[in-house]
Amino acid sequence: MRYKKFFDGTKIPVLWLGTYNIGVPEDYWTWKEQESIEHIQDAIWMGYTHIDTAEGYGHGYSEILIWKAIQKFPREKVFITTKVRKDHLWYNQVICALIRSLKRLKTDYIDLYLIHGYSSEIDISETIEALTFLKKIGKIRNFWVSNFSKAQLIKAMKYTDEIAVNQIKLNYLQCNHQTKELLKFCIQSKILVMGYRPLLFWRYPKRHDILSQTWKKYNKSVAQILLKWVIQQKWVVSIVKSTQKEHLRQNLDIFDFTLPSWDLK
Repeated sequence: MRYKKFFDGTKIPVLWLGTYNIGVPEDYWTWKEQESIEHIQDAIWMGYTHIDTAEGYGHGYSEILIWKAIQKFPREKVFITTKVRKDHLWYNQVICALIRSLKRLKTDYIDLYLIHGYSSEIDISETIEALTFLKKIGKIRNFWVSNFSKAQLIKAMKYTDEIAVNQIKLNYLQCNHQTKELLKFCIQSKILVMGYRPLLFWRYPKRHDILSQTWKKYNKSVAQILLKWVIQQKWVVSIVKSTQKEHLRQNLDIFDFTLPSWDLK
């Protein structure tokens, strides 16, 4: 694994293990629970020690699977990020949601607790007040946000200076002007971007040619080029999800080359 230095000097791995859809009935992992647990354990052994989940993933089942997987490891060796749903953002709801996540994960604290999305129906100041309290009593180490736009970040930052991460969808094929402006604002505000869904590719056949030319040049797969494009952005790390051990290994095989500026463009 490789790391980036956070604004305060903290080291953060550039690749995090995503667990979206674990526990959803349509998902492959639902029917092969033990294989899912072993897959998470294999990923941790490879270096994916930062795991991303949410109370909304499989209605909490993802968190239960993570608890079962991390029992073989010292708790301090595994960094757990989970999220409170955007319809659970009233003060008391945040407290209750966190308690439920702690019970499912069977842990005394959460390393990173995210607001899963901005709610225009709930005052963000009330949400931040609850998160500040949970951090004060040691139930969460840090709280940040997910899927916030520039305007929503500005509103949240009126009530706290704690926001240092924004988790957003980020990939080469969907990086439009609005996304670029958000990235620019995050960098200016010293907010790290945690990009998810970095490997969207097959839905965009018209843009395959330029990618094909690039991966041949570096003797890497298209997926590796797309992932490299994400993590080579300044102040950006990425969340990856795969049910295949070989794909997890391939994700780690992107640190032996750098995309020059002309290929990035």
